[in-house]
Amino acid sequence: MPHETFIDEQDIAIIGMTGRFPGAQDLDAFWKNLCDGTESIRPLSDADLEKLGVDPALRKDPHYVKASAALEGMELFDAGFFGFTPREAELMDPQHRVFLECAWGALEHAGYAPDRHDGAIGVFAGASTNTYLIYNLVPNADRLGALDMVQADIGNGGDFLSTRVAYKLDLRGPSYSILSACSTSLVATHVACQSLLNEECDMALAGGVSIQVKHPEGYPYIPGGIVSPDGHCRAFDAKAEGTVFGSGVGVVLLKRLKDALKDGDFIHAVIKGSAINNDGSHKVGYTAPSVEGQAAVIGEALGAAGVEPETIGYIEAHGTGTQMGDPIEIRALTKAFRYKPGTPRAAKMRCAIGSLKSNIGHLANAAGVSSLIKAVLSLEHKKLPPSLHFEKPSPEIDFANSPFYVNTTLADWQAPANAPRRAGVSSFGVGGTNAHVVLQEAPPVASPAASRPVQLLVLSAKSEAALEAATDNLAKHLQANPGINLADVAHTLQVGRQDMAFRRVMVCRDVAEAVSALQTRDAQRVWTGSPTAQDRPVAFLFPGQGSQYVDMARELYASEPVFREHLDTCATHLQPLLGLDLRKLLYPEQAQAEDAARTLTRTGIAQPALFSIEYALAQLWISWGVKPKAMLGHSIGEYVAACLSGVFELRDALSLVAARGQLMQELPAGSMLSVQLPEEELRPHLGAELSVAAVNAPAFTVVAGPTPAIEALQEKLKDRGVNAQRLHTSHAFHSAMMDPILAPFTARVRQVKLSPPKIPFVSNVTGTWIDAAQATSPEYWATHLRQAVRFADGLKTLAQKPQQVLLEVGPGNTLATLTRQQPAQGERTVLSSTRHPREQSSDEAVLLGTLGRLWLSGVTPDWKGFYAREKRRRLPLPTYPFERQRYWIDARPSGVAPRPAASAEKKRDVADWFYVPSWKRTPAPRPAATKASSRGWLLFADVSGVADALAPKLAQAGQPVIRVIPGESFGRRADGTYTLDPRRREDYAALLQALQKEGQPFDGVVHLWSVMPEPVSLERALDTGFYSLLFLAQALGSQGRSEPLAWWVASTGTCKVESADAPSPEKATLLGPCRVVPQEYPHITCRFVDVASGNAATVAGQLLAELESSASEPVIAWRGRQRWVQTFEPLRLEADAAPLRTLKQQGVYLLTEGLTGIGYALAGELARSFKARLALVEDKGFPPKAEWAQWLSSHGAQDAISRKIQSAQVLEASGASVLVLGADLTDESQMRQAVTRSLEQFGRIDGIIHAAGGLRQGATLGTIQETGAAECASHFAPQVHGLRVLEKVLPAEGPAFCLLVSSLSSILGGFGQVVHAAGSHFMDAFAERRSEPGTYPWLSVDWDAWQFEGAPSMAGSALARYAMQPEEGLEAARRILTHAPGGQLVLSTGDLDARQRQTASTAQASGASGKKAATSQHARPSLATAYVAPRTDLERTVAAVWEQVLGIQQIGINDNFFELGGHSLMATQLRNQLHAELKVDLPLRGLFETPTVGATAAKIEQELSKNAAASEKPIGERLRAAFPTERQGIMEDYLKRKIAAGLRITVEQLPADGSLKSYDLNLLGAEVEYSLRQDFKFQLYPHEIQEHAAIPELARYLLAEMERLANPAKYVSDKPLSAYTLKPYRKHAADSASAMQGKRKNPPMVFVHSSPRAGSTLFRVMLAGHPKLFCPPEVNLLFFENMREWRENIGFGHEMEWTTGGLQWAFMELMGIDSAAGQALVDKFVAENTPAQEIFARLQELSAPRLLVDKTPSYALDAETLWRSEVMFDRPKYIFLYRHPYPVMESLLRVRFDRLFGPSLFGNAEVDPHVVAETVWALCNRNLLDFFSRVEKERVLWVQYERLVRDPTAVMTGVCEFLEIPFDERVVQPYDGKKERMMGGLGDPNILQHKGIEKGLGESWKKIKWPRPLDPTTLELVARLGYEVEQAAPPPKPAQPKPAAPKTAYTAEEAEKLLANMDQLSDEQVAELLAVLEAEKEKD
Repeated sequence: MPHETFIDEQDIAIIGMTGRFPGAQDLDAFWKNLCDGTESIRPLSDADLEKLGVDPALRKDPHYVKASAALEGMELFDAGFFGFTPREAELMDPQHRVFLECAWGALEHAGYAPDRHDGAIGVFAGASTNTYLIYNLVPNADRLGALDMVQADIGNGGDFLSTRVAYKLDLRGPSYSILSACSTSLVATHVACQSLLNEECDMALAGGVSIQVKHPEGYPYIPGGIVSPDGHCRAFDAKAEGTVFGSGVGVVLLKRLKDALKDGDFIHAVIKGSAINNDGSHKVGYTAPSVEGQAAVIGEALGAAGVEPETIGYIEAHGTGTQMGDPIEIRALTKAFRYKPGTPRAAKMRCAIGSLKSNIGHLANAAGVSSLIKAVLSLEHKKLPPSLHFEKPSPEIDFANSPFYVNTTLADWQAPANAPRRAGVSSFGVGGTNAHVVLQEAPPVASPAASRPVQLLVLSAKSEAALEAATDNLAKHLQANPGINLADVAHTLQVGRQDMAFRRVMVCRDVAEAVSALQTRDAQRVWTGSPTAQDRPVAFLFPGQGSQYVDMARELYASEPVFREHLDTCATHLQPLLGLDLRKLLYPEQAQAEDAARTLTRTGIAQPALFSIEYALAQLWISWGVKPKAMLGHSIGEYVAACLSGVFELRDALSLVAARGQLMQELPAGSMLSVQLPEEELRPHLGAELSVAAVNAPAFTVVAGPTPAIEALQEKLKDRGVNAQRLHTSHAFHSAMMDPILAPFTARVRQVKLSPPKIPFVSNVTGTWIDAAQATSPEYWATHLRQAVRFADGLKTLAQKPQQVLLEVGPGNTLATLTRQQPAQGERTVLSSTRHPREQSSDEAVLLGTLGRLWLSGVTPDWKGFYAREKRRRLPLPTYPFERQRYWIDARPSGVAPRPAASAEKKRDVADWFYVPSWKRTPAPRPAATKASSRGWLLFADVSGVADALAPKLAQAGQPVIRVIPGESFGRRADGTYTLDPRRREDYAALLQALQKEGQPFDGVVHLWSVMPEPVSLERALDTGFYSLLFLAQALGSQGRSEPLAWWVASTGTCKVESADAPSPEKATLLGPCRVVPQEYPHITCRFVDVASGNAATVAGQLLAELESSASEPVIAWRGRQRWVQTFEPLRLEADAAPLRTLKQQGVYLLTEGLTGIGYALAGELARSFKARLALVEDKGFPPKAEWAQWLSSHGAQDAISRKIQSAQVLEASGASVLVLGADLTDESQMRQAVTRSLEQFGRIDGIIHAAGGLRQGATLGTIQETGAAECASHFAPQVHGLRVLEKVLPAEGPAFCLLVSSLSSILGGFGQVVHAAGSHFMDAFAERRSEPGTYPWLSVDWDAWQFEGAPSMAGSALARYAMQPEEGLEAARRILTHAPGGQLVLSTGDLDARQRQTASTAQASGASGKKAATSQHARPSLATAYVAPRTDLERTVAAVWEQVLGIQQIGINDNFFELGGHSLMATQLRNQLHAELKVDLPLRGLFETPTVGATAAKIEQELSKNAAASEKPIGERLRAAFPTERQGIMEDYLKRKIAAGLRITVEQLPADGSLKSYDLNLLGAEVEYSLRQDFKFQLYPHEIQEHAAIPELARYLLAEMERLANPAKYVSDKPLSAYTLKPYRKHAADSASAMQGKRKNPPMVFVHSSPRAGSTLFRVMLAGHPKLFCPPEVNLLFFENMREWRENIGFGHEMEWTTGGLQWAFMELMGIDSAAGQALVDKFVAENTPAQEIFARLQELSAPRLLVDKTPSYALDAETLWRSEVMFDRPKYIFLYRHPYPVMESLLRVRFDRLFGPSLFGNAEVDPHVVAETVWALCNRNLLDFFSRVEKERVLWVQYERLVRDPTAVMTGVCEFLEIPFDERVVQPYDGKKERMMGGLGDPNILQHKGIEKGLGESWKKIKWPRPLDPTTLELVARLGYEVEQAAPPPKPAQPKPAAPKTAYTAEEAEKLLANMDQLSDEQVAELLAVLEAEKEKD
């Protein structure tokens, strides 16, 4: 009985599957394991568990089961493939990640690419409990920084499993997550089937995933529980005691069977029926199974399948291996099968049973689909794999009285007689939800259909490495399946894979040839490339006479039906005209080949033959989706182009070509000569008889004429050494010898119909685009055969669109060869369709190779058209080779609790600001689960033997070691060891270059050069320590490395851990780079280990333990066997605690750098509180006190030394005695003399404050890459060398204390602080070393930031919230000087631990954001300016804004805005974004003058400082609080400041009368407009400042306008709309429309029409995101005839004056030119008076193939203007955007549009603004409705604004369908910051204030109370548009004011004072003030 008998409408096909299981990464490995009886539950050794960090006590527990069914690689994911940032990926549930990859794989396994399937695809799946969240993320919450909890939920919530797949794969069917415990994935399969049967979707993904992060570690056994005590699952066996839970994932792709058969899908099996139910409560307990429930669901599934139980040959059971579950399941199955022993029916029942859980464990939510996949594979392979561990049945199972037996060996599955194989699959969930599926084997497959003799295989991937892997995988698959149908393989790869960036194609005849090509990558058969553009246009080139040959395209005639049909059509039409069958000449029998070749050379035959071949070949390409966007023919080839373009009908074209050839044939013979000279050089050599016949290339010219003249010319040229060759032609084509046939041919052309071309093609006569007049002129076609073929010029014309691919469509490759000889072709792709006549290749292979290379170039073929005549099938082929990386946040080691979250805010109590260094013992580190390094270690080897002991240990672990030792110069020894000079930066760069060249990678560095047993000099310590680390970091940075790098630095004796330790300050400088390197290079982790001198092997073991561990502490120390980590413990310093020391009245204190910064603050405290005597050490050149007055007089107060002198004078005035000493801190003799003078002057020294070690005010910090010798010297001089000198010169008896001003950078590091941090560490260690044995304490204080008056503002800096005001710093200093012990003291105003973690997470985030930017922004262009990274937080913020606005990565501080592609219009957007980020206003002129990040940041810092210093209230608040008489002055002052800032002058430099007429009012207007909008939300228009061009006048006008805007109700009139007379909005020339009627229309484009303020800018920006649309801001062209009229009238009525930039910007974007060039181009159009229609045409041409969109709302104000688009364009399309009247009118009112539209509509600017607003809305919409009524409905799409913002995806999907372009996600992401959207604020100055589409805007009309009733005509319009309005009541008559109740805040005294200036008050203000006085009198 045929299988078709067993197929019905309810059947569901399984067409794709994928899965990953314990021990099997794919289905092939899975099936092999099943067949081999492999148990994938792996036993674990103690060593395994120790590596995983399992507690030793747990490992010894006898109930701990050391077995694992884990999923290998659960931590890996290809984040980049799916567009996730590394941070997103690492925070995402691995179940989501793995399932997403498998969903993609299932679709590819079925031969489907999600972006190519038109139908809806559903997703139904579920995941287990998220253990990654529980064990890995939550315990590490303190390390993860600030998390967006919504994002964390989306990444980890089970609700989002399916919908994430739908989103990432763009699937449009139903998608939701399903949870029913263990039955989840089979329930999901059932739901998917029902969705398909209900036709909710056309395909469905179903499956489940379960990943338990603890599975690799084993599990605890609980007696009486569900899990197995020994790690084995013994389903149905007497020894069964429980299951083993495992991790895995499975996904199947389902489709209705009838559709799958129709579509040629590969069917793995058929789901005949399925069912789900629940046990209810009739069972022992909630978690217990139920016989009744299971039997019912199985019976229901059998019923749904319509099959009898006896036809089921195998049951894949739930089979958990539990003592309760297995017997219940068998009883339920027996009951469902209605088995009765001894009956005839029972005799027929014999059914195998098995359980996958015996192989891989219980996969929980993925168990059901895993069992399903096993059963499908069994059906597919017709094998029954063994169920494991079954020896003796459970005594509770009565197999004898059931139809079932446990299948324990691999067995062939015999099909029952006359029926297909069938299986059942069960899955039962805890909680009682049961599922059962009935499967049937796939129906038999028909024999493969016939196909082409050769096949085209295509491969693509998202990276080169993935492409290579995909190539290898396909080769292995084909080699393993030699019988596979190659045509189906090719078809599957073409239609079933997404096109990606890296591509490869090959042409082959059979599988063996394919395997060979794939394996060898044979360049003759395999082509690889990456398209530079998608959907690239193609231009067809048609060759001319001379390219024909016998058998051209013969193989195509045999194998390509489309080609054959069109060639047959041509031959049939030509037969009566030629008197022969062209096909017999083209494809003759062998014996007639020579005769046919001779005949084919005859012009009368050759031209029709060429035309026919080229036409048929072009139609073949078109049927394959390769359609020409342009064409160029050579001579007769132009006829093919014209025919395809619609100029000729085919029959007419054939008759003309035949007539043309015959007329030429009848002419006298002539000759043609090809000469290698340019045309202009050849012409002087031509006589009257010769003509230039063709210019094929700049140096290839063809001459034609009588043969004698040609021969003479050839000899003449030969004598001159010019190469010239005769062409094999019978006649002198394109010469004067053609003149006799011109008239008859013209007459012949007149007999046919000629139509304008529909596809552009280039004329041979002109070398430019043909126009309709030429194409339809018979004279043109006569001229065409006479004049020269200007082929080279034609190629130049095509070169205007370099993105086009040139495709030769005809025999041979003549034109392709000529094209490649043209200059400036660059990388242009030029291809031929057929072989060269002498080439012995297959026509089909050449053609398919060209198709493949077109695809490589970015052309998208229509693969359905390619296979239109074949019935092909999809096959399961290797799926995408994901490039997985580790994205994993490791769980904390057991016993390590998360730190409580500490606030990183500034603490209020000063006593809580202090910390002291401490050390905490920790256990030896545990090895990481994943090795930290695998590619190798760069080992900077010490001389004490540690490296010698460590290197072999690393090598034994399979990690290569590259040794580096100090030497005299860079080199490499014979043993492979490298040497370098530690002091030479270039040696480190040479080392990395050599390693790269030698192919010696490394991802770890171990630096041991500071492991030295004996003390070393400062110079050597710095050379082999600090400088070595600095230079290596710089070399790594210059190399551009971004891969993760683990860097370990070790030293001896650096830290003071134990009391006997003497820390080395010289080596402590190592810690500076260790802190800062990871912050500036986020891909590098840097850890420091301090070891004790001693046994090298012991030290090596300790270091190896650190290298292999997962510990993250930054500073570690080993002392003996004890491991210590550095901590900082709080030390409360109370103000009233008992002092350790006291400060003396009139004490003597020596301070370095005591006249600035912290030193000056401390000196001031000593002066004020203790009348101290101060010895202040300043630089050597400081003038003596006697010269201070003269210095101040000659140098001015702002000089640096002058300011210090003034500071010294302030100290003296405070009561201090001051001695200023000039000395070089690093010069011992000068410093000794300074100390001596101090002792001589004051007699003693009571204390030392070394403030020169702090960060000097205004000091420049440089990044590591920028740090050189000068930067190091400037920091080390005071911090290192000066401190050493200071210790030497202090008196022997010593002071009471020595306070060192160090920096918190020693703990927190900081961008740009590598040297300062190192110097601070030196000071800290110096104080630690000196404080113990000395007679006086040395105290190094790591100060937090101070904010001094006059210092640069810290706004925008991370330190701003922690900075101390001077009073706070001094309070801290008092406590330090009197209470702090010696050594290192840390001062942090915020929690130090939290700030350390915050610093670390910021560095990680910086790395993550960098990677993110790389996926969403363009690479940094090649610039003359070298990249210099931002140095401060503010510069980084500014650079980030530039990067967002410009869409460019890595913008440095010196990069020029305009060199990066910015222009004046985009500068507006940049300024607005900077304002939004930093709340500071920048004048545009400032940006133009210094257009760099560094300069912009400096200006912002100045503005922030001004803002911080300004104490006055905001201008708006000041105006509101001021008396009316004061407001004019306040506004004038405001305008003066803003205008002066914009002009870059002082206020004093403005004209005394305030006149502005001498300035650029356009630029000035933009500045004032911006300031008013920011400060008042007031919109000023340029004409207003021009009409009020003096500050007093402008101030009065603005105050009046603001009053008008604040009280619009005052201006509401009750005059009806009909009482107002409207002017014609735009007066057109009387004959303008008629003048345009006869003109050729432009191609179609799109107009977006709306009223102003209806949301059209948002809509335009949304459209601009689509790659197939070009949507500039308002171009304002449609109003005008020409550009002169445009220029003269663009500002008419003022309403377009602020949109004049749209046209300029459009050309700038399209042509890639700057603002100046854009303005010049527009000026040129104006000067040439270019017609507006031609400007439109230029825009269309430049934007092609994109569709041009014009959004100019003001068009709608004029009905005649609207109709002009119908006259100018061929069937344009229109989008009507309409919006509720209230928000439109309210917006018009708010932005004062009455000041724009009032004069042009009413002839009066003082019309009620409400009337203007209503008129604009009504007039526009009425005009549009009338206009659209005259246009075909299919060309108009209505878009309601409210629906657009409420459901943008649905609306924009409809818009894309209307425009016949695919939907693109970017159209609903308008605020992505892309400059291509041209969001400069044109059209809507407020567009940049939004961050996203705000749904609430659609409801805003409900909150608006319009004060004036709408006119009846307006109400009619409102109803037509489907809106409702709440009408206002008619305005009441104005009531007389009641003087007794004035609504005022004035007192009587104030009112009287104001009335003294009555002439300056308005009538309303006078009345208001009089009312106040009247009320006061009544009180009296």
